Amino acid sequence: MTGIKEKKKIKLSEEVKMIIYESFIFLFALAVTPIRFLFGIYPFGLAFCASCKRYSPFAFAGAYLSVVFFMKSSPAYLIALSALLGLRLAIGLIDRRERASRLLEDKKQKRSLSPTLFCENTAVRVALSSLVATGIGVFSVIKNGYLYYDIFALVFFAVIVGIFSFAYTQAFNAQVGSRVFISSLVAFGFTIVYGIRDLEIQGISLAIIISYALVIYVAKNASFSEGAIVGLVLGIAQSTLYASIFGVCGLIVGLIWHVSPYLAITSSFIVGMGYAIFSSGYEAIVYLAPELLAVSLLLYPLLRFELIPSPTLLTKKSHVTRQAPASLLDEEKGQLFKNKVLMLASSFEEISKIFDEASIRVKSPDRQSYGELCLEVCESHCYSCPKETICWQRDISTTEANIKRLGDKMFSVGTVSKGDCEDKFVYRCPNIEKIIEEINQKNKAILTQGVKNDKLDISSQDYLLSGKILSLLTKNLDKELSIDKGMLDKTVRVFNKIGLLCRDVSVFGTNKKTILASDVDTQKSACSARELKDELEKSLKIKLSEPKYYSRADSVIMEITSSPSFTAKSAYLSSPMDENGQNGDTVSIFTCGDSKQYLLICDGMGTGGEAEFTSQVCSKFLKSILCATSDTETALSMLNNFIRAKNIECSSTIDLLEIDLFSIEARFVKCGAAVSFVKRGDKVYKLQSKTAPIGIMKAVDAEELSFSLAKNDISVMVSDGIVSTKGDCEWLMRLLSSYEGENMDELCKLILKEARRVNKNKDDQTVLCTLIK
Repeated sequence: MTGIKEKKKIKLSEEVKMIIYESFIFLFALAVTPIRFLFGIYPFGLAFCASCKRYSPFAFAGAYLSVVFFMKSSPAYLIALSALLGLRLAIGLIDRRERASRLLEDKKQKRSLSPTLFCENTAVRVALSSLVATGIGVFSVIKNGYLYYDIFALVFFAVIVGIFSFAYTQAFNAQVGSRVFISSLVAFGFTIVYGIRDLEIQGISLAIIISYALVIYVAKNASFSEGAIVGLVLGIAQSTLYASIFGVCGLIVGLIWHVSPYLAITSSFIVGMGYAIFSSGYEAIVYLAPELLAVSLLLYPLLRFELIPSPTLLTKKSHVTRQAPASLLDEEKGQLFKNKVLMLASSFEEISKIFDEASIRVKSPDRQSYGELCLEVCESHCYSCPKETICWQRDISTTEANIKRLGDKMFSVGTVSKGDCEDKFVYRCPNIEKIIEEINQKNKAILTQGVKNDKLDISSQDYLLSGKILSLLTKNLDKELSIDKGMLDKTVRVFNKIGLLCRDVSVFGTNKKTILASDVDTQKSACSARELKDELEKSLKIKLSEPKYYSRADSVIMEITSSPSFTAKSAYLSSPMDENGQNGDTVSIFTCGDSKQYLLICDGMGTGGEAEFTSQVCSKFLKSILCATSDTETALSMLNNFIRAKNIECSSTIDLLEIDLFSIEARFVKCGAAVSFVKRGDKVYKLQSKTAPIGIMKAVDAEELSFSLAKNDISVMVSDGIVSTKGDCEWLMRLLSSYEGENMDELCKLILKEARRVNKNKDDQTVLCTLIK
């Protein structure tokens, strides 16, 4: 029965693979047929239909549909596709008939009459595709009156179709060499990149991402020369500049990868961006850096740890690796990962400095630019001035000297006046006041536009904060894996006391502690799991989980982790200003791991759709960052930068409560948020800060309020609609002081009901209550 089930599973898997393969053939033909190449030709669909083998019907179906829907049912291409299909079918039928006759002549040979349709050799397929392309070219020449342009396009069309037919065909051959396989990969890559070269999603170029990824993949798995060739070809599909950049990147990755994958990726990015900036200026940082950086960050771990398989046809056979024993190898990998993260963090900080310098250059014109601005304004008024001859012929030295003075003053001060010019020049120039006014207005417009469009400063902060996050992750990793010697000594004494036999013991972790013991002898140990847990809790003074046992080879590993000493039960109610309107308040409650719980209210400034969108963006963003790192300062800085970069007009307040469920330490982090309250017994404490909402200023304006919680404490967080930052909150403090229950849903309803009665503010209303148990 087991064997039968396995066969069915394999058969189903093959069927799924076939469906995926057929779908790819159909969609690829559908997509590439209407791609217009040089001289107005459409070579890719014909070449692909000529190159396919048994899946040719799907290729022809995709090509036919593409011509009908995207090429307005072009008669020439419909006839060409039909001719190509007919020729391939005819050749296949003739070959099949010849094979059948040979079988009849020699019945003793054990042969089968397998299908031979669409199985021509490479030369025949290339010849057929070029022949059909020539037919389309001849039709165009006759139709347009025998122009030299059309004759040249005819020859070019036939050659290009033949080249791509040959390259595509290699992907369908069972046995090909590595270089031939690369030519096929390049052909498919070139076609895709050329087809989507103008396609962008949120300003991100898919063509650049695909090109750079393929270049790194080939350079890593093949050689530096093949990586450079692939880079050149894929770059040509977009522009000559990209050809040089990707060619250099492929060369660097191929040469350095076997020395250090991290160094190869980093060097490729830095050199590629440096060449781009040298060739086309600092604008390359905006339109190229995000794509190259994204590919580098994604591909490095995937290729470094062989998560993407390397084709055997591309695998370098000269590279030999040795493996250390498993324990040493794991330790080495952990140390290597930490070092690479630190190096990457350092690289981000260096890139941030580059962006800072570029940002200053973008926002502030240099002295020469100001001089040219003043000269341009003066000349525009001099053309119609009756004293032009005096200024620009008889006394040109005085004119040039005063224009230079204006430019220098504008560069150093930022504004100019008549007093910055010589009296002689002011007296004879009838347009001096208009010139001064226009220079100041143009300078103001330049600075305003520069600040408005400047993305480099924001990019600089992004890289700086990304580097900070990586550094924090490494430091947190060190803390989490560092041995707690005090607890380790107590644990060993407990093990000896109760007679638990094992080889190694370690205790590590910051808030959440983990006890690991290897080679545990469960048969000879004199205590039960329950007794072990109770003894450890008494000695360590922490709450622990039940022991878990794992088998690894001939060893048994025991793991015990600490459990949170407290729980936080939360409830909230949120109501928009208008009963059927949109709510600008967003509440988020989430736990990161087992140790920290976050309670968050984001209040979009104002009401309606814009406020709702902004508050939801802030909530989702903070949740994503805080689950990766508990550093709220960096998370808020990245959020502030994100909102500024996206030009979101509406800002948002941030009211964040972080509770450590192990130590019960808590802290509020507020950015423009309303007052919060903590109830302990019959006493109510008010926590308030005077800060600005997120997204308004370049630097985050936040205040942190740390405190310790105890069991049965209740925290209450509200939005401005309940109690504004300057509003009266005495009614809420009286309500909380008199409340004696533990039902947070009930408390939220009471507060919201009273707020509607007392508060005259027209705003969205949200209340979030949390009970510590």
